Amino acid sequence: TDEEKEEYKARTSKEVDAADLKYPIIIVVDDSGKPSHIVDGSHRIAKAAKLGKETLPAKVFTEKEVLTSWREFLS
Repeated sequence: TDEEKEEYKARTSKEVDAADLKYPIIIVVDDSGKPSHIVDGSHRIAKAAKLGKETLPAKVFTEKEVLTSWREFLS
């Protein structure tokens, strides 16, 4: 419903405003270095964009690192 959409927008806006930009976002990049997944930090990215920031602290992992890590964890 329209009311639910407005409630969602308001809640999301509050979450974006509360995001702390001192914590790094976590992203996964493909073999070419292009971001393929945002693992954590979408609210921080939205806040940074809203504030006109061009950079954010980030932890970057390759897809291979993530797969290797999961294989080790699951074995």
